[in-house]
Amino acid sequence: MASGRQSPPSGSRLGVGFVTLCGVFFAATVASTVLGKKGNVAVPVFPLALSALTALAGVAVYPLLFLGILLADSRVDLPARFLHRRGMLSLPSYALPATVGALFAAHNVLANLGARGNVVPGPLVAILSKLVVPFSMSMEACAKALGYHHLYSRISVARLLAVVLLFAGVALSVFGPEGKSFAAASGASTAAYVTQVAFLVTADIPLALGILVVRQFYKAAADAAVPSGHGVTHELVFWWWVSLFELPWVIVLAPLSAYLQDFPMASLGRNARDGLACWVGGVDPSLASLDSYAKSTASVDCGYGSKMFYASLVAGFAFNVCMPLLAVRASTTTLLWILRAAALPFAVLAFSLHIVMGTHATPLHPWGLVGLALVLVALLVFTYSPRQPAASDSTVEVGDAEAVASVALLGDRSVQRFE
Repeated sequence: MASGRQSPPSGSRLGVGFVTLCGVFFAATVASTVLGKKGNVAVPVFPLALSALTALAGVAVYPLLFLGILLADSRVDLPARFLHRRGMLSLPSYALPATVGALFAAHNVLANLGARGNVVPGPLVAILSKLVVPFSMSMEACAKALGYHHLYSRISVARLLAVVLLFAGVALSVFGPEGKSFAAASGASTAAYVTQVAFLVTADIPLALGILVVRQFYKAAADAAVPSGHGVTHELVFWWWVSLFELPWVIVLAPLSAYLQDFPMASLGRNARDGLACWVGGVDPSLASLDSYAKSTASVDCGYGSKMFYASLVAGFAFNVCMPLLAVRASTTTLLWILRAAALPFAVLAFSLHIVMGTHATPLHPWGLVGLALVLVALLVFTYSPRQPAASDSTVEVGDAEAVASVALLGDRSVQRFE
């Protein structure tokens, strides 16, 4: 894997298939953001069940992707292909995926708590997720202080400027009049708005730390000289174990989720059962159950929320399939960065349309647009600013990227995997 950025694909490589991949990836990026928020608005009382289903999606889908790779390798028959890959079915150490699973579970629990309902508008949810970029840079500095110099990249002046622009854009979006007025219009108090924003910001911290641990996995894979042809399946096995470890950690964090939602621990089991039935089967909870773990003003539409859940699975699957294909075809992740950065204003536009969000549409206002513009410029600066690797660095770059191949097919939680 080369760590330097290369030029975009030449005109001869821009075939119909490549352009189609770009279009599907872009549309899936926007759709996963919008559909996730629409589901959270329809079903605001079951973030814990959504976190558990996030892990279950990875456990179920990664074996299918693994099988797809075997079937795609048509040079030999299927049993021989499986035997050829069987060395990738296990990992030399399970400490790294276990750690990443714990961190991603914490991220999902906090992010779903922050995004639930219509207290925090969709554009702000999308913008706050970009804070993982400066948090990742901070984690790199901490790793260097602890002696993990290979995880550190020297920070250029351009990237410092990007951090300033990013925080300025987030500040305008959070503290501007649009965000708080939208929360008030939804019937939420300022305290509820601030609390859920705090959940979303805090959720980026375990995600940033998890990205750093993932980098350690890729360095270990590089040091172990993974055989040619085994790289992708080796990654799939790693991410399958991450999802598998993530599920019990969601259960461990369930009491914290109940406490932060302010409902009795005695109702935790009922909330989890009703949540799974709601998201998977579209079954609304009984009024008695709802009263035990939700405020009296809570409104739940499980039929609609379940549809958004499955639609987001499709978008997430398309996102994850197109991601590595584009990275390989383009020989760089710069194109992915550009497409994801461009998807942000389109997602914000979608959140403002009544045909998309209905009564929960977020009007576009000047201060919010300025904040969005600052965040977008910051992301583009990160994309094009040169990397300054440490002398001992021999691994993929993650600190300057918050996207490639999310472990779960529900959310926008992702790490740089192809560079």
